[in-house]
Amino acid sequence: MCSTPFSSRTSKAKYCTPLCASRGYNAQRKADGRIAQQVKDSAAQRANYMATWREQQRKVTACIVCGTEVERGHHTSYRRTACSGRCKQYLNHGTWPSTPVPDRHPSRSTQLPDQHAARKATCVRCNSTYFAQRQGQRYCTLVCKQRAHSSRRDACKRGQFVANVSPEQIYERDGWRCKLCTKKLKRDVVVPHPLAPTVDHIIPLAQGGTHEPVNAQAAHFLCNSRKGDRLTGDQLALIG
Repeated sequence: MCSTPFSSRTSKAKYCTPLCASRGYNAQRKADGRIAQQVKDSAAQRANYMATWREQQRKVTACIVCGTEVERGHHTSYRRTACSGRCKQYLNHGTWPSTPVPDRHPSRSTQLPDQHAARKATCVRCNSTYFAQRQGQRYCTLVCKQRAHSSRRDACKRGQFVANVSPEQIYERDGWRCKLCTKKLKRDVVVPHPLAPTVDHIIPLAQGGTHEPVNAQAAHFLCNSRKGDRLTGDQLALIG
């Protein structure tokens, strides 16, 4: 390669340094066409990869809410997938958007399992978690719905202001103690047990009280029944 004299331990040595040996090897590969063939093979492999790259990156996954198949990239496996904004809101909040669901949306024809995670919701009356069976469901059971509507109906009949009153929030606010006798409420019993927790209106609805959290307090079922629609001394001072 460089015609430089050198000494070697063997008589078969052809090159003085590894650099000259590398140059000689490449010159031989170029002469017999191996380098040109290698360049052609590399170009063909690259062209084939670029032609199928999009198909390799594309992945078909099922919407976690309605089950519709959606095409997503390879990063889809690292997150929860929804096919549309409506399904995404249902997945995050457990309710459909306030706007009507279009007829062409998959949720119209695809029924979710009764115990599906997307059906989880919170009852607006007792704050318990349940699986909603229909769109717009607000109460966990028919009993909660009837009790909530009964309270709102009584207040509406008297023309009073109406606001949502959650019994669980009232009990927690009052420390699970009866505001009439100051004794503890029993959490594991229900009406008609005398010590069952109930919501009492500080100023009764019959006396012009409002159905809202500021006019509600925790009370035993027995204490609440004994009080009825009468006003106590402290309550008379409120309306002076």
